Amino acid sequence: MTSHPNPGLASDTSLTPEIRENFKTPPVDCWPHTRWWWPGNPVSKETITRQLEEMKAHGITGVEQITMQKFYERGNIPYMSDEFLEMLTHMVVESKRLGMEVSINFGGPGWIIGGDWVPDEERSKDIVPTSVLLDGPMEFSGKLPDKLTRTRRSWERYKPKLEGNEKLLAVVAGKVVNNIIDNKSLIVLTDKVKSGKIDWEVPKGKWQLMAFWMIRNDHDHAVDHFSSTAMRNYCNHFGGVLYKAFGGEFGKAVESMFIDSFELPNSASGIYWSDDLLAKFKAYKGYDLTSYLPAIWWKVGEISPKIRYDVNEFLHHIGLEVFYKEFVGWCNRSNLKARIQTYGFTTDNIESAGRTDIPEMEITPGEKDAVEWYDTRIGPKKYVSSGAHIYGREIVSVEAYTFIHWERYRATLAEVKIASDGFLRAGATKFYNVGFSFSPEKDITPSRTLPWAVDIST
Repeated sequence: MTSHPNPGLASDTSLTPEIRENFKTPPVDCWPHTRWWWPGNPVSKETITRQLEEMKAHGITGVEQITMQKFYERGNIPYMSDEFLEMLTHMVVESKRLGMEVSINFGGPGWIIGGDWVPDEERSKDIVPTSVLLDGPMEFSGKLPDKLTRTRRSWERYKPKLEGNEKLLAVVAGKVVNNIIDNKSLIVLTDKVKSGKIDWEVPKGKWQLMAFWMIRNDHDHAVDHFSSTAMRNYCNHFGGVLYKAFGGEFGKAVESMFIDSFELPNSASGIYWSDDLLAKFKAYKGYDLTSYLPAIWWKVGEISPKIRYDVNEFLHHIGLEVFYKEFVGWCNRSNLKARIQTYGFTTDNIESAGRTDIPEMEITPGEKDAVEWYDTRIGPKKYVSSGAHIYGREIVSVEAYTFIHWERYRATLAEVKIASDGFLRAGATKFYNVGFSFSPEKDITPSRTLPWAVDIST
């Protein structure tokens, strides 16, 4: 007697014929997908077709296209040029022919959401503090402080001082007693500033004079995530260009638009900000934040925890109501799904995962060779899957296999299996391997691939 290859499947009468058939022949979205790096876009129609066919032959049924920095001296196609869009359209057409799904990174080059087409006034901004201590009583007449303070954040973009083109938001002073600013002494002095200088009669005691500036953080032309106008213009422009090229395949071969984790460095001591947030904070929280701005950075009486909580909760609200609302809304109106790695921003990971059509996790279980600050135990996997579960999102994708080792070509198949099990336990239901490096070379040179993860293209 010949036994069934899967006795459990054979004896389980609760499985419908449809479920049985899907296990035998899984649908396209249940097979592995891959991030497809195009470093500098050294692409041709012939090579795009060849690499897609290679992927499909090895069980990969979907790609996430992202343009990265160039590796090659020649043959690079400018990002978002007519020729690039022709290549991207060919990728969509060929993917459809092969029965593969397409997701496209919503900006670039790189994974920051932005591009050189974003106007200066619509680019990402921070609020930063400067300060100086003064001993009163005295007459102070001089320039506002301009030195910036470096923090211990690993991704901070440090400059030692302001450049002179920043927008002044407020000037506040407070009396310092035992290294703590007395919250009852806070006074707004913004109206005393003329042409970057202030004349102020400093009362008796030690006083801290603090200025708060809005500064463009100048990282990869990132869009202002807190401006409805900037986000709407960005989605309509970038998404509109893609729609004109192959919008007929939106919701068909093109399944989703993708946004990576919000790896947008802040300026020195800065936090994300935008033009009208002080007014919006007052409308949302019911009080004027201006005089309490020092409490974000310094200990001000006993109120600093309360102010910091209010600011964080407000930025969470603004992030959802601007960034998520505009991007997810544009995708859905375009018959697309929004796929987002929902961490690294000001929004709560769980709720923002619930706002996303396809929330995505990362951080490989058991990553080795980690630096001191890189703790894989507290990665965003469970936050994302928890948000998906609470808000009824059935698909949770994963950026799989990052940094099993921090050096390339060291990962074993056993380690990939262990990592896969970890992602499945965490709640992932759709795998995007990271990654597959596009190359015009049939025999790719190992040094000309992207780092960060297991490379399946060599």
